[in-house]
Amino acid sequence: MMANFDDKKGVSSASGAGSTDDEAAGRVAETHRTEAHHTLAARLNNAAALRHRLGDYEGALELYQESIHARMEAISCDGSLRAGSPRQQRQTSLPSSSNEAKLLEYALERCRVVQKEEQMLRKAAAASAQQQPACLDMYPRPGSSRAAGDDTPLETALFFSTADPIEIPLREDTIHQRGANDAVDSSVTLRNMGLSHHLAGRISADKASKLFDMSLQTYASSSSSGSGTDDFMLLAETLHLSARSQIGLGNLRGASDALKRALHLWRKATISETVASSATPSSNSLDETSSPSQVGTPLELGAADGLSLLGRVRFLAGDLEGSLKMAREALGLRRSALGDHHVIVAATLYNIGVALRELGRTDEATEHVRWFVNHPEISIETKYRPHLADALHTLGLLCLERTETTAAVEIFTRCVEVRRGAHGTAQQSLVGDVLQLGRVLHDIGRYEDAMIQYRSALVIERGLARQQKHYKDTQQPLPQGEEPLLQREQNQEEGLALLQPGESEGLAAVLCSVAQVHQALGEHSQALLCYLDVLRIACSLFGPDDKFVMSLLSTIGNLRLETGDTRGALEDFAESERILRRVAHRASEEGARRRPQQEGSADGDSGPVIVVLSLLQGTGVNFHLHAAAA
Repeated sequence: MMANFDDKKGVSSASGAGSTDDEAAGRVAETHRTEAHHTLAARLNNAAALRHRLGDYEGALELYQESIHARMEAISCDGSLRAGSPRQQRQTSLPSSSNEAKLLEYALERCRVVQKEEQMLRKAAAASAQQQPACLDMYPRPGSSRAAGDDTPLETALFFSTADPIEIPLREDTIHQRGANDAVDSSVTLRNMGLSHHLAGRISADKASKLFDMSLQTYASSSSSGSGTDDFMLLAETLHLSARSQIGLGNLRGASDALKRALHLWRKATISETVASSATPSSNSLDETSSPSQVGTPLELGAADGLSLLGRVRFLAGDLEGSLKMAREALGLRRSALGDHHVIVAATLYNIGVALRELGRTDEATEHVRWFVNHPEISIETKYRPHLADALHTLGLLCLERTETTAAVEIFTRCVEVRRGAHGTAQQSLVGDVLQLGRVLHDIGRYEDAMIQYRSALVIERGLARQQKHYKDTQQPLPQGEEPLLQREQNQEEGLALLQPGESEGLAAVLCSVAQVHQALGEHSQALLCYLDVLRIACSLFGPDDKFVMSLLSTIGNLRLETGDTRGALEDFAESERILRRVAHRASEEGARRRPQQEGSADGDSGPVIVVLSLLQGTGVNFHLHAAAA
């Protein structure tokens, strides 16, 4: 019996030893898988960042998502290692050991493939960086919708402070260090994904905003997110990007709140850096290779970017004095960090000039804008051409306000030349420059020269309309730099479907200008044809009972009188009066709903109709909301 017992005990001991060896081997294998997936996640993030820098935002997003999945796999392995027991195997037809071996083999092979791609992308990104236009933090020019993201994403990005995706270092961490860094690395990848969505276009702005929020929440959950300078800087930069996406969504209050939080973090980062510097013995003296202006520069510039963006938000919200204050505070920090003659300092002076113009301080505004235009680097370097063109457009408007018409013609002519020579320029900006030059020439009686500019604008507008139609028909993104430039309201979707190829609201505005030149030259038949095209487009976009349609009918009626078509003129005037009555009736009903005690009085009174109709005939379409650009 004893012998038998001893035999069984020996077998039991051997079995226990075998089990311990298997667990040890399992832990080693689990460690290898964890390391492989952590490395893979980092390499995928970095390759995606390089794709992003090359403008391939869709390709970048694919790799970012794969990076998140790889990190989740690594976190799962880490969890089982900390628990001290092998991870529960997936439901699979393969034996567990074979399945895990294949997973490890896949991770290692994928790492090798991504590493090769990363090397090629890094060379391409280095070559591309020399050809990319520069980014300068500049307020939108007067009349531009760029601040709301309505221009191409590429063009919009050129007028904000630079934001680059962050690469993740390849670390050899302990288990506990990995656990602390996983949340930080995941936060970085989510932030990068948000940046790619943000630059992919306005349609992705909501996704970008949500990803930035997820990034902030993930970082806050990290046990390693402490009170160091780097922590504050990363959070502040992410909040800055979140504010940019909120601007694209039209949520100025949300953008302002995010920026206030970011500025608070920049202040905390400055305090943290000051404390750390005072605790370092060598911090009291500078190296021979360092200069005083470089100390604290990243913190100063980060805070300046936040102040400048907050100034932009206040500018868009109509708080011009607040915008001016923020821009001047940003100017002080940037001058301290970069000196008086840096291009970023010049761009900040331009922003101050734009705010001063809106405040009616034209002479001061002209001085600030001219400083930017005459900056040696900006006026020579081709990478600053989009910014120079915007500044020239603003300067031309300032000259008009100072009644310096000859100077305005010269400046707008140069503006068009610079815009045409800009790499990747947005056609929406170009048509605005060309149209403005045509208007100035028109106003001083140079009708033939004005017509040349208007016809050039027509060609550009037809191209833009075809792009818009392509996007609406296919729902496929256009090549980079040719994204749809106008986002329509929901109630205009049906009207867009009625437009012919190459037609748009912008085209109608240019046709109005062409018609006015024909009128000035006494070419009434040609003017009538142009206005009839505008009428058809306006009816498609805004409906037959729109005030702009009403004013167009009045103008067309007057032209029919000039060409001898009295019957047609009377029909146009009658239809214009009917529209006016319907509009007045709707306004009366709306007022009655708001103020039940009051009754509308427009229905039975024809006197005001005749008076208003006469005023419309006198002023024409030039002063109507929908034709303000014309």
